[in-house]
Amino acid sequence: MKTKNFLKQDVFSAFAFIVFGSFLIFFLIPVGIIEPGNVEFSVLSPSYYPRLISYILIFIGIGILIKNFTSGFFEKTNLIENKYLVRMMIVLALIFFIIFMLPILGIPIVSVFSILFLMLLGGERRPIIIACVSILAPLFIYLFFTKVAQIPIPNGLFERLI
Repeated sequence: MKTKNFLKQDVFSAFAFIVFGSFLIFFLIPVGIIEPGNVEFSVLSPSYYPRLISYILIFIGIGILIKNFTSGFFEKTNLIENKYLVRMMIVLALIFFIIFMLPILGIPIVSVFSILFLMLLGGERRPIIIACVSILAPLFIYLFFTKVAQIPIPNGLFERLI
């Protein structure tokens, strides 16, 4: 297998934490949270805890960068084999299928087909296991949300039947 020097995954995570935390602080929180003018204590402000979490994310990112500063930012890693790249592209296509078919077929039907396909792609070959998991898991989740929690689930074309 071929190896190549790549940036460590920890460093990618650190930058993701810092960028996401900064995005929250400088854009999302000021735009998305309305601040009342008469808040007595800052802890009672609606933006206090989102800002706190954002600062914690940035702090975690900086900590990860400092940890990797001593050991270096690069590491030798194996290149991904073609068969795994093909599987990743198939899963990406499945995600787009799910996104576009959810409004049409609804969550229960799309979930059955998605789980079935992912189990086959993952290497499961026992038909009873595949059938049970791909049908019963979405069914139980659907029944829990609709009957127990009384949260409506989009059913797509089958809205009238279910």
